[in-house]
Amino acid sequence: MRARKASPAIEGDAIGMLSNPYTGKAGGYGMATYMERAVVASDMGSRLLSIDITPENVASIIGNGTVSARYWDGSEMHELALPSANVRVVYDYAGHGTSGSCDMDIHGQILEAFRRIGTKFVNDPVVREICDSKLLNHDVFIEAGVNTPATMVYSPDNAATLIAKTGFIFIKKVVGEGGMSQFTISKEGNRFLVKDSDDFWVRKSNENVRIPFGKLDDALEFIEGRMDGSEYLVQEGIKIAKIDGRSCSFRVLFQRNGSGNLDVPVIYAYVGAKGFEQSNVDVVAEDPAIVSPNFESIRGGLVESGVKVLKALERKAGSPSGEIGFDIVLGEDMVGRYLEINDKPGTGLTRELAVKYGGDLSHISESWSRQMEVILRNPIAYAQHLMRE
Repeated sequence: MRARKASPAIEGDAIGMLSNPYTGKAGGYGMATYMERAVVASDMGSRLLSIDITPENVASIIGNGTVSARYWDGSEMHELALPSANVRVVYDYAGHGTSGSCDMDIHGQILEAFRRIGTKFVNDPVVREICDSKLLNHDVFIEAGVNTPATMVYSPDNAATLIAKTGFIFIKKVVGEGGMSQFTISKEGNRFLVKDSDDFWVRKSNENVRIPFGKLDDALEFIEGRMDGSEYLVQEGIKIAKIDGRSCSFRVLFQRNGSGNLDVPVIYAYVGAKGFEQSNVDVVAEDPAIVSPNFESIRGGLVESGVKVLKALERKAGSPSGEIGFDIVLGEDMVGRYLEINDKPGTGLTRELAVKYGGDLSHISESWSRQMEVILRNPIAYAQHLMRE
């Protein structure tokens, strides 16, 4: 893939996408996501630009009124500079907390720079701030009145309180992604058994034996020795319903469409690695109707409760949300509990399902293919709606 200076034809108003740093590769962090959506936007009559998340761009937006960007025309990547005011809407898809992520400080500064010049957002930066923090997620769930596990800032006292109540707790980063750096403690008899999700990512094996401790203080000291200085929380453990030994959750995706109205293009199930209580470790997607034969009977309840959470989120943020995913775990007691809010819910698992059932002529494969198309188009259509307002 070659990069060259943009032709004069790339002019006028545009949608700016913030994604992970450019690597010069089609499959680089964030670029594949951007390039796919740039083609969709072009088909819908808009230009979607990849905005560089750099200190230079922050200074340029504020000082010179210009911004550096890239534009994928379907065959070549163009480099260009344009008036920052021409970026009418920002679609923020930058990653936090994973390899290849952008610098969060610079990311925040560039969002603030765009806000100062009146740019609109598919998801307002305040929405992202709330979604990034699992503690703020919990506040939203409480405000919405939905089922959610008890959650507190991590401290040895709070951990002791919760494990005395449930016999099973999670300890995880307040800001984290992808099932990384999560610990579980299970009380079995007089022993406290610890499991670290990072052991899976290091060994690529679920055969790591739970480490036994005779005292909770010793178990917590071991875990604290593996913490990296980030803020952590402690959460009531939920025994999650399992499919073939793998913990299962649902994700409900809400998007706003070209009229600004809510759309629920997809609800999918995902299951984690065998041997783990988390469903977000080594995730595999599945059609929820296959995971739960009675799925259609609970679908309406998932959407109804999701609307309550979305409204609570928007009240807290003071802004509408253009694209939000809610993660709901189904306990062994068959009660759904809200765990997390994702403002960057991704398309990977939906695509996985479209590919998985691609050779099947049943309604399932047709449905997933259509849903994938809607998921890609809705944020662009909503950005076009914001530009018309």
